[in-house]
Amino acid sequence: MFKKNSPILILIFLLAAFTLPGPIFAQKVVAEVKIILKKLPLEKREKLADFEQKLTDYINEMDWCEDRYGTELHVKIQIFLSDASVSYEDRYRGTLLISNNSDMQFYDKRWLFSYNSLEPLIKDESQFHPLTSVLDFYVNILLGGEFDKFGKLEGSPYYKKADNISQQARFSKYINGWDERKIVIDRILARENEPYRLALDSYFLGISYSSEDIGVTRKYCKKAIDLLANLILTNHEFKLPAQFIDGHRTDIINIFKDDENYQDVFDTLIKIDPDHKDAYENR
Repeated sequence: MFKKNSPILILIFLLAAFTLPGPIFAQKVVAEVKIILKKLPLEKREKLADFEQKLTDYINEMDWCEDRYGTELHVKIQIFLSDASVSYEDRYRGTLLISNNSDMQFYDKRWLFSYNSLEPLIKDESQFHPLTSVLDFYVNILLGGEFDKFGKLEGSPYYKKADNISQQARFSKYINGWDERKIVIDRILARENEPYRLALDSYFLGISYSSEDIGVTRKYCKKAIDLLANLILTNHEFKLPAQFIDGHRTDIINIFKDDENYQDVFDTLIKIDPDHKDAYENR
């Protein structure tokens, strides 16, 4: 059996990346940002003419984590803005949709921030900023999820960074939305939801054997599905396990469809994902 950090296993993961959607490990963050300004008055649209590019550069040029494998985390961001300015400051309300283009997605409709187009966007982990700290919060959560795919609870440092940001926000006048964001990170880090993170490790450990031993792949992937299924059935407020199934449904079907010994896997999938019953039955 290969160790997770062996050169051979790394090669297997790189080969698997050509057949499976989305990144396996997150290193460089590459963002696709779309800003929707149609609700803003013309004057504010002109002030935000380069806002989309500024946010893109802020994320893409940042050193988010150690580049151990030379791979990329692709992040898709949509932001709908409306005006919330006061006499002394330009303020905006934002509705944010952010995902890793695969199996993690967050919708945030309580974002309030100030913005001065003449000031640069600077990342400073010791300072809270109502604009950049929300982006930092979610990017670190996405990084945590991607690194959990590499090893048992490997994403913890990034989840901790997100949690620290939520703590900093408590002392800001821009507290709007942070109670809900704190719930997001608390659910991820909750002990009872740890099986979700263990499932990521198990699933991608299984995928790493796909060119070597499909039996081992099925063993670890089944373990992951069982862990996710239990959470989906018992904790309806925690959405990430269902998002994972949704993001990897086609791959899961392909992994198990040629082995009649794993009918129970499809029975479980139908139970937790009944909207796609036909896909599981007509595999």
